[in-house]
Amino acid sequence: MSSRSSTAPHHRRPIISRHRRSRLRSPTTKTQMPTSSLIECSGSSQVIHCSPAPSTMALLVVKNEDGASLSPTLVSMHNERALDCWLYLDEAVLEPGLSTIDKAYGMSGYEYLANNAVESELFNQSMSDHTMVVMRKIIDKYEGFDGLKVVVDVGGGVGTNINMIVSKYPTIKGINFELPHVVEAAPSFPGVDHVGGDMFASVPNGDAIFMKWVLNTWSDEQCLKLLKNCYEALPRNGKVIVVEKILSTIP
Repeated sequence: MSSRSSTAPHHRRPIISRHRRSRLRSPTTKTQMPTSSLIECSGSSQVIHCSPAPSTMALLVVKNEDGASLSPTLVSMHNERALDCWLYLDEAVLEPGLSTIDKAYGMSGYEYLANNAVESELFNQSMSDHTMVVMRKIIDKYEGFDGLKVVVDVGGGVGTNINMIVSKYPTIKGINFELPHVVEAAPSFPGVDHVGGDMFASVPNGDAIFMKWVLNTWSDEQCLKLLKNCYEALPRNGKVIVVEKILSTIP
């Protein structure tokens, strides 16, 4: 990170530092937090054999058959920027309309990423790897892509979603629609066109519009605006395919 906003919470860092140290040293932490080992070792004191541990949690942070892991997501959620933002959680809750990163850095999350190349690369890799894990399940179970000609992935990052869709359905023309600075760094995929723009202004035309983890990021008013743009970009029998995480109503 080459520069930092004057609003960054330097004065609050000792608080989070003390909290982290206390959690790491707490005798209850080990029993409350799930733990896993990346390797298992056995044998005598002279000869020790080590192999990957059959732990689901551990396997999530090593690369799978698609070359993806949740390691970038883990780093992105616990780096300095993320911890800075947590310090403003109370203020963001008490002042609707502003997020923690607005409070910490004086700009939106997307503005921050557009001005921080290292963080942007980490975020894009995190979304790409996380997408591979989730999209593999969707591709295997969901049959709604069959028969479509043009699919537009709105907010598709570097194109991982649409590439996986087109790879299974090669007759589909894929459009990855994202912010200009994101598509500039996106790799080329067969059958996929990268288009930069603002989804709140307009959305490219297609038979179907795919959105994964997009609507949950915005307010109700912004979601309505985006969905209206999607409606205008679709033919009479078009459809919007939405993938979102659902919070349980049970505590």
